Amino acid sequence: MLFRYGLPGADRAFDVELSAPLWGLKGRIDLLLSLGLEVWPVEHKPRASEPRKGDLLQLCAYGLALEEMTGSSVRSGFWVGSCSTPQQVDFSCGARGAP
Repeated sequence: MLFRYGLPGADRAFDVELSAPLWGLKGRIDLLLSLGLEVWPVEHKPRASEPRKGDLLQLCAYGLALEEMTGSSVRSGFWVGSCSTPQQVDFSCGARGAP
């Protein structure tokens, strides 16, 4: 399963709760992949064929919350829809701002 993310040695955790008071964020990640000190949030939308803007913003918010919680940079995450093929979402495209 993890080969499809390009992370064959990654650990996985399901339904991970997040809290990032600095950003005013709380949430629950469907799947969190980790390999060493790096983490990738995964958002599953099994009834959608393409990500919507809100899905991508939610994934980016998970990345910001994880950065606050871990103190490490989270550069990308994955969106998985009905086709079950993960789409990697880059978080460095200017979507970040200061809280």
